[in-house]
Amino acid sequence: MGSIATKLSKVIDYVGRILIGSIMVLVISNVILRKLGHPIDGTYELVGFLTATAIGLALANCEVREGHVSVTFLTDRFSRKNKIITGIFINIIVLILLAMVFIMIVNYGNKMVITGEVGMTTQIPFYYFVFIIAFGFLSYFLVVLGKVIDLIRKVGKG
Repeated sequence: MGSIATKLSKVIDYVGRILIGSIMVLVISNVILRKLGHPIDGTYELVGFLTATAIGLALANCEVREGHVSVTFLTDRFSRKNKIITGIFINIIVLILLAMVFIMIVNYGNKMVITGEVGMTTQIPFYYFVFIIAFGFLSYFLVVLGKVIDLIRKVGKG
């Protein structure tokens, strides 16, 4: 489970990187074209959509690399077994929160489908981006689930 989630996180992180590169190209193109009198309509909307999507897709790989901020001044004093048990407990809480966030984002996306809400300038439906972000959170959930499974195995080995 963990290695599949890790590979998936790397793939979607790569997609997020492409989106960030696309944002840079879009902004630079818009600045140049604006000076020539032909700005790109909807640049502001597209940058917002793509940035939110890139962040959503990057979360899982950030967890794989343990790039999130963690405060360990208390747990550093624990024994190895207590550190593992604490890690399991904390990651189960994270799993519950990620599941709730995923469900809420999917529900929000479904509302966007029903209402047909689109960007004011681009007329691009919001729900595409909302569902991609939900997928990013699902991937994040799977990475944390793999981490919990690995920690439980460590406790079993002693």
